[in-house]
Amino acid sequence: MKKSLPLIMIFGIIAISALHRGGISFQTHLLWAVSLLPILTTLYLQKNRHQRHVPTPLLAIIMIFTLSIMFGWLTSTMKDFGFVSVTSLLCGVATLLITLQLDVSEELIHKLFASLCVFTASLCIFGLALYISTPTDRLASSFAHLPYLISSYPNGFALFLIGLLPYALYRFGRAYQFQHHSPEKATWFTITALMLIALLLTFSRGGLIVSILIMAFFILRKKLPLNKALAGLFIIVIVGTGITQAIRTTQFETNNFTKKITLQSDEKSSSVNERIDFWKGSLQLIKSRPLTGYGPDTFAFTYPYYQTHPLATSGHPHNMLLKQAVEFGIPSGLLYLALIIWILILGYRCEEKKELMAILILSVLGIVAHNMIDYNLNFTSNAMLLWALLGLILNIALAHTKAHPTLITPRRILYSISMLAALALFVSGGYEIYQREKIVHARTLTANQQYIEAENIFATIHPLFFEDAVLLRAHNALEMNNFTLANQLFNTITQRNRLYAEAYNLWAEMFMKQKEYTKADILNTRALQLDRFNRLRYHLNHIMINQKLRGALPDNVQKGYETMMQSYLILLQNNSHNTIITDDPTSALKIVDLLQTTTTNQLHIIKLKSLATKLLTSAQEEEKKFFDKFYIPVPPL
Repeated sequence: MKKSLPLIMIFGIIAISALHRGGISFQTHLLWAVSLLPILTTLYLQKNRHQRHVPTPLLAIIMIFTLSIMFGWLTSTMKDFGFVSVTSLLCGVATLLITLQLDVSEELIHKLFASLCVFTASLCIFGLALYISTPTDRLASSFAHLPYLISSYPNGFALFLIGLLPYALYRFGRAYQFQHHSPEKATWFTITALMLIALLLTFSRGGLIVSILIMAFFILRKKLPLNKALAGLFIIVIVGTGITQAIRTTQFETNNFTKKITLQSDEKSSSVNERIDFWKGSLQLIKSRPLTGYGPDTFAFTYPYYQTHPLATSGHPHNMLLKQAVEFGIPSGLLYLALIIWILILGYRCEEKKELMAILILSVLGIVAHNMIDYNLNFTSNAMLLWALLGLILNIALAHTKAHPTLITPRRILYSISMLAALALFVSGGYEIYQREKIVHARTLTANQQYIEAENIFATIHPLFFEDAVLLRAHNALEMNNFTLANQLFNTITQRNRLYAEAYNLWAEMFMKQKEYTKADILNTRALQLDRFNRLRYHLNHIMINQKLRGALPDNVQKGYETMMQSYLILLQNNSHNTIITDDPTSALKIVDLLQTTTTNQLHIIKLKSLATKLLTSAQEEEKKFFDKFYIPVPPL
């Protein structure tokens, strides 16, 4: 048991992380980083003697991949961004290095996966209860955020289920092929049914496709018996899903499976079209900065330059390899792919523990496949599960792989590299926790209008990478009307992050308050150059500045804004995948009001007034829909 403790701790953190929005919170992410050093120290104290002949070329790929991440971070175009993305990748590498060194038995691995499946089944039950009793229209289980269900992540939960579904199906198949006692059969029948029902009710099209492929693999390999048990499983899943939908329909609007799959639901094909646009934009970004990428977490700030549709934006390109290449460069993306493929090949060639290896490989393939059309590795639980799976594949494969002595890395080198990585993550993670707590304190003071006290705290904050730290301080300075300090802070922000449209716009608003419209015009124009499709407030400021400097806008420019308002209205009325929460709809109304004050074309005035009325009505209706749909009167978790 003592030698198994590090792996038990890793699986425990996966479960703990899944309990709060799947690990999307900063705290659960840092739990991973801070826990790695105690886990590795525990491993080291066990003095495991089981040798694993790690090929030096494989270790070289791991190390070069790590260096590519660090280099992409150092050369980032957004200097204060990317802490979570970088540490997540580095934590993944450290988890891989730790897991492959463990002395674990096949029995322990089975016990840990079985325990995680039981835990996941309980999450499915919780998710079903939440889905039936709340307005959220897709099952997200613990990947939801009460009471703010608008920030639920059903696709993230679908990925978590996909990572564990192969093991559940494997145990279900074995129970009905070889086990004769009913408890084993009943247990895995129930777990598998709950996971499949929950997966269906996430309405994740990618999850549905991948799960069908996984089940097809089991059936073709005759690991799932084509008998009454399998037929019963399908019947229970269909009936259970139908009953859940029927119960929910009595209280709330419910998604339709046929419409969702055939792209006839409210969002229609906008979700698919957006992904295609993200991928096209990613390829253009990669071409413009192929070697180092733009830096971690920069897609949301770089993609708008290539964006073609209003409000169609994202924090990532919905593809794990494109994300890696955009943010860290083509070499890093290729190394990421090479590392995963090499590990899978080693696992495929391993002649020992074939059944367990097949399950591990299938789980990795399922996770990777889902992340080629969506991206949910920003959840700590999902990312940690992937890297632990890769580590276990290596653990088993390398224990039975013969290599030439000159291509073997001594184990002490593995320990040293792992220890350095874990120590660095522990120190940086602990430091960032301390800094973020100070930020929370300062924000609380600002909310209570204690601006001077907040500034005293802000002045002592020096986080490693936190994109909003200085911007929050600049906000606070503006509240105090300390324009000198705010100007210095905006200078600092834009020098370090030249693509930060929000900073340029706020800086412009500061000069507008001071009636320095020429300076405001330059800064606001820069904000629009960086992001012209997602922030109508930038356009509102642009019109106000132009009216002060140049008077009425030309008719052709006004016509352009009329077209923009019409597009915005269509998005509201069609309830597209592009949502009103991307920007405040009242900015659109204010734009129309401003245009009405300067135009001389009476017909144009009539059109604008009609458009303004429709926008106001649609905006109010949509805001009410969102409030009714996602508000739950309980304290946040």
